[in-house]
Amino acid sequence: MKNNNLSAKPMSRRGFIAGAAVGSVGAVAAREAIGQEFIDTGLSLDDLEGEWWLTNADDFGTGTTEPLPPPETNPPVVTPPSPFEETLSIRRDIYSLPEGGRALQSLRRGIAEMKRRSFANPSDPTGWFFQAAIHAGQVGPQVQRCQHGNRFFLSWHRMYLYYFERILRAASGDGSLTLPYWDYSIPGRASLPPATRIPANEGQNPLYWPNRNLFYNRGGALPQNIIEVEGTLRTTNFDGSIGFNNTLESQPHNGVHGMIGGSMGLVADAGQDPIFWLHHCNIDRQWNRWLSRGGPRRNPVDLDYLSQQFNFYTETGQLVSILGEDVLNTQTLGYRYDDDAAQPAGFDSFALASAPPPPPSPVPVAGFAAPPPSVAPVAMAFSAVAAEPQAFAAPAPVLRRASATLAQAAPGIRLGAGKTKVALRVAAPPPPPPRPVAQALVQPAPVVGGSGDPQVSFSQAAPQMAMAAPPAPIRSADLFTTEPEAAELSPVVLQLQEIDFENAPGVFNIFVNLPDGTPPDPRGPYYAGYFAPFSQNQTGAAESFDITNLLNRQVAAGLWDGEEVDVQFIAIDPAGQVTTVVRDPISIGQIRIIRE
Repeated sequence: MKNNNLSAKPMSRRGFIAGAAVGSVGAVAAREAIGQEFIDTGLSLDDLEGEWWLTNADDFGTGTTEPLPPPETNPPVVTPPSPFEETLSIRRDIYSLPEGGRALQSLRRGIAEMKRRSFANPSDPTGWFFQAAIHAGQVGPQVQRCQHGNRFFLSWHRMYLYYFERILRAASGDGSLTLPYWDYSIPGRASLPPATRIPANEGQNPLYWPNRNLFYNRGGALPQNIIEVEGTLRTTNFDGSIGFNNTLESQPHNGVHGMIGGSMGLVADAGQDPIFWLHHCNIDRQWNRWLSRGGPRRNPVDLDYLSQQFNFYTETGQLVSILGEDVLNTQTLGYRYDDDAAQPAGFDSFALASAPPPPPSPVPVAGFAAPPPSVAPVAMAFSAVAAEPQAFAAPAPVLRRASATLAQAAPGIRLGAGKTKVALRVAAPPPPPPRPVAQALVQPAPVVGGSGDPQVSFSQAAPQMAMAAPPAPIRSADLFTTEPEAAELSPVVLQLQEIDFENAPGVFNIFVNLPDGTPPDPRGPYYAGYFAPFSQNQTGAAESFDITNLLNRQVAAGLWDGEEVDVQFIAIDPAGQVTTVVRDPISIGQIRIIRE
């Protein structure tokens, strides 16, 4: 059964109702200068009705990305952008931070202070549990919940990290503190960083969290296929069912959440675990890495994306608004990652990160300043201030070809422990093209006077007829194979729809056409990816897997003839092995293989 009423769910840690932020904060919108414009929301926590935090999260907005009407008072005021900051904070790999060093000491001190604030006053927006509750939309209608299953996944979480880091820095008393990231893809670093599990005492070590899978708190490593990110970085489109934004959310984002489990396995509680913030710093870092690969990779440039507004609290408890265009590049926010290249003052992140692909013969263009408030897109973005945020923003409509269903399972699939094999019915191949009509042979006339022009023979003999050879029948496998040059424009996609579950049900490896008796090896020719349920029961989003090359290889190697298709889901334990441990069931309304 779906559970969309996240805001009515109490915090699972020490009885905190994260949405209890009423009255006492008195936060108001502020305009700040960090390289972009901010606007006044005209709202205050004091204006809210009693027990507003028990409102259904789905009632927080329209569920669309269209601008909402501004409040009746306090019209938006646009301030000029501030100069680009030359000095950048650097987010570093936590494995590079020495135990006992300043960075880890400040990090622990900041977390401890934020928790102290929450215990003293649950409504303090700079407290640890209040900030964690933002992720599930449990702090009231002024602050939108996390964005999952739509194109704002990366931009919303970048904003969330940015303001959380500012709060943490102020709480620590160390002006140089930055959030570290956990790069689990590096060999030997797939285990939880030692600083987050040793000592295993929350009081002595604020980075430790007891509500995790014990296997990982004892030093166990995440399975290699769960943390693999190279395939995601190879994608070239930002949007789309198998574009970078969606694919990164599925792998490794959802996988790491699902495997660590405990608080991390639940949207409502994930932010309570300190490893959440390190994990999401790494996800944010992957966005930079993806853009750095160049080629056709670009951020969205449409107004729907650039003008999408979200609200957050600052380190002073002020409520501010920020737009999608403000977070296209981390350096405009004053930070970078330790494996990024620093950029000079005056650098225009919008021009680089979101420009259309260059022409065949590119002409160097000098950097230009951010557009003034009078420029149409920015003016439009600031003309509409959201009076009430939405729960999950809907993706922008995108014109694309209708997809064709190649194979489909019977509706209503339930996954649990062990292995679940699902047979898909293959669509009938199209009929062969009609045979051409027989025609009289055109023969050259005898050469007379050097002429060799072809002529039709009008002799009394019966004309000779040319008959075309019968066309070869179309095989079922031909439906699923794709020429290399068409793989990106017309991919074959495995799609799971109508996903529903109550609690975090773990992670499932997915295999397509795995023969009976063949070991389920994620490195083998049948592995399609993994399915990690996390937010799909709340967003309604489908899970999509690009299996174009997988099926091409199977057909080319003679491993599959296309006549029958099956998909096998295998529940795995923390070490990545098949598990028969009973877990909460998950239902999938429909499984299809489509050609987009």
